[in-house]
Formats: sequence, structure tokens, C-alpha cells
Amino acid sequence: MSSSKHSLPPGWAWASLGDVTHLKISQERPARETTFSYIDISSIDNKAKTIIDVRKVPAAKAPSRARQRVCAGDVLVSLTRPNLNAVALVPSYLDASIASTGFDVLRPIHVDPAWIFAVVRSESFVAEMSRLVQGALYPAIRPHDVRNFKFPLPPQAEQRRIISKIETLGRYIGQTKEVTANIIDFIEEFRRSVLTVAFRGDLTLDWRKAHTSTEPAKRLLNRIRAERKRRWEESLQVKGKASENYRSSIYQEPEPADGTKLPELPEGWTWATLAELTDPVRVIRYGILMPGPETAGGIPYVKVLHMRGDTIDVEALPRTSPEIHAKFYGASLKNGDILLSIRGTYGRVAEVPKVLEGANITQDSARIAPLPGVQADFLSIILRSPQMQAYFSSIAKGVAVRGLNIGEIRSTPIPLAPEAEQKQIAKVVKEKLTLIDAVNRFMRQIPDDLQKLEASIYSKAFRGELVPQHPDDEPASVLLERIRAKKQVA
Repeated sequence: MSSSKHSLPPGWAWASLGDVTHLKISQERPARETTFSYIDISSIDNKAKTIIDVRKVPAAKAPSRARQRVCAGDVLVSLTRPNLNAVALVPSYLDASIASTGFDVLRPIHVDPAWIFAVVRSESFVAEMSRLVQGALYPAIRPHDVRNFKFPLPPQAEQRRIISKIETLGRYIGQTKEVTANIIDFIEEFRRSVLTVAFRGDLTLDWRKAHTSTEPAKRLLNRIRAERKRRWEESLQVKGKASENYRSSIYQEPEPADGTKLPELPEGWTWATLAELTDPVRVIRYGILMPGPETAGGIPYVKVLHMRGDTIDVEALPRTSPEIHAKFYGASLKNGDILLSIRGTYGRVAEVPKVLEGANITQDSARIAPLPGVQADFLSIILRSPQMQAYFSSIAKGVAVRGLNIGEIRSTPIPLAPEAEQKQIAKVVKEKLTLIDAVNRFMRQIPDDLQKLEASIYSKAFRGELVPQHPDDEPASVLLERIRAKKQVA
């Protein structure tokens, strides 16, 4: 803050942090036979601006930087990486602790410590300290940089009124943050519930009662199986092409799901394996093993990190060379394919948009190409459901990096609904998730809005607009004289 930025209310004065704090504090090392509470830079939560991790250290093993004996009400300002604003107010339970010399310790004289704490949290303080930083490998500021910082000083009585108001508003903001976090948790639980009831068929219970003549899924599955065989036979007749899945001319039907070992399904539904529901030519498989360096104008490929939520971050996709893509052409994508992450962060699901026709994937994902009669959005809902995610967890293998085996993915049991009901489930789920996503975005914006509100509160406080001024308050200029007098005696 600078005196050129704005005029001050009556009774206020400009001061530097050095004007209102002790020049030095005790820097003696603790007695060798003692154990003390040690506050270093890592002890500060720079988001909450609190001390969260204080170690008990035997004096005999004390770090060389453990020298500053602090008191309750001291304000700690980290001298390294000031842009992170690692600052804190020492609470009463840490009185007489030892702090690292990596802090500038501000011990106020006749000024409310909470006011000094507010100053060092301000945007203008962070901006000024960041401007003064020195060093590249170890960016830091010096204590005199901190103490030369000028700020508006209210009368002592007004400081207390302002701090009281800030604390009251801060409690409201804290309560709002807590409620917001609870609502966000509830939203995520609601999302899981929607997918859970969709998997069980509960979501369309009333719909089934009103559509009793719908073709049952067993009949649909027979048609899907027939289409699957037809595509396989057709692929053998195309010159220069061969089925990816089979080397003989004898068609092998995928092993069906054993419904006797699976939960009971709604009337009209049936169990099928994922292999039964997918193209026998464009089989379920993973993609590129080593995509090589980024190739300008090359073929885009999807990594697990690009599968965010239920979509693919198309703009962020890297590109591989056409030669590498050609080696893994069998994993190339088409609009309507479904991607399932299978390694590391397994279980993510995303549908392939039209813009990614001809793109590829890596070995960390499996491409699933649903056959006609299987709605891609329905299948992706099933794969994202808590029941299916739990199934994936049960079959995952590995120690350092866990993942899903392609063979087991192909034999994954899928609850197949009648085609008309698939469409209804996809429609209802999409409506509900669209609403959930909108509420979720709104709620997740609230913390940022609260942060801006907090900044606004402090800005008003520093301009003298948060509480009324009292003409009978002792002016800050008189307060500064008393502080100077005390420092001279000391």
C-alpha cells in the first residue's frame, strides 16, 4: 500500500511495518537439554494462513535456523517465495516456541496483531514483496523489504472495531465454505445414486410399467449376436483385410455371461458380456505402446489424463507420427466408440466425439465399439456406475501400477436393457446429470467468490469503509508518537 493510492479517513496515518514493530527479537539457541516446538516454513498452511504442523525437536538436534523465540501475537512472514504468502499469527498455545530464521517476525507495539496480520495478507503486500524478490533458484526477500512496507494505520480503538467486524464476517464466510463443501459432497453422492439406480433399472420402473410391449433384451441380444457374426463373416470377404480377433474361418461366439452368479435384473433385461455387445472386427483393445515425440500435424491420441469427467479434452491432445499410428491402426477411433481407462487411474469412461474420427489411444485405455442395438450413451452410463466401478476394482491386478486385463474386460458382464429402455435411461440420466453438473459448477465457484469477498472486506477495511469512524478516538499520529517513544526507551 502506498500513500499515493488513496487518501486516508480522519484520524488515520500512513506507517511502515518497521514503524510499529520491535526491531529485533531474541535469537538465542534453546538450552541444550530442552525440547521445543519448532515452526519452520513447512509448518505454514499458506492457504489457511495458519500454523498446522509444529514439530517437537530436542535442542541437541535443533536445525541451525531454529533461533527465533516467538510470542503469542507475533506475525510470521516467510522470506522465501513471497508470492505464496506463507504468513501466520502465532496462537497462544505456541507462545515461547522457536521459529526458523527463514521468517521475519513482526512483534507489534501498541497495534493490534490482527491488524498487522491483515496487512501482510493483503494483495498489495504480496504484490510488493513479489516485486522485490531476489534470486532465481531460491527466490527471497529481506527483512527490511518487509519492514519498509507502508500501510494505513487506524486509531487503536478503530483497529479493534475493524478486527471484530472482520472476525464476524470471517465466521460467516467460514460457515458458508463448510456448507458449500457439504453440498458438493451431496451433489457427488447424488450423481452416484443416479448411476446406481440406472444400473439396477430402478430409474425406469414406471416407464416399464407403461411400456409392457417393449421387445425384451433377450430377443435384442439374439439380433446383436447375429449382427456380430455377420460382420465377422463380411470382414473375411473383404480383400486384404482380416478379422483382428480370429485367424480361422470358423466363427467363435464369445462366452455368454453366467446369469446364475449375477444379481437379478428387471423384467425384460438380460446379462451379456461386453465382447458380445461389441464389434468383432474392431475388438476391445488398447492402443499405442510408445507414441514417440510430439509430431506437428500428426495423428492425435488420447491419454487417460485427457479423459476428464465424461468427456475428452480434445484441445489438449498430443500427436504422434502417421507411421506410429499405422502400427496401431487397429485401435483407431470412430464416433460413438467408448474409451475405458485400464491402467493406473482405471475405470474412467468417455465417449468419442466425431472430431476424433481416426485418432488413436495409448496402452492405458481400451477402445470399445458397441454394435447396433447397444446405445453408446447407455453403455457408458453402465460402465461409469458405482456397481461397475466396484467390479473393475475387484478384477484389477498389479502392485505398483494396478490395471485391468483386456481379456477380463471383454468378459465383463453387462446388464442389457431393451433398446427403447436404453434410450429412455440415457435421456433421463443425461437430464439429471446436466442439472447436477450445472449445480456443481455453481457450487464450486462459490469458494472463489468467497475469496474475492474476503479480499473486498480487507480492501474496505484498509480504506476505512468497514466500520464508522469515531471522532473521539485517539488519532493514529498520536499512537505513532507513543510507539516511537517506547522504541527509544527500549
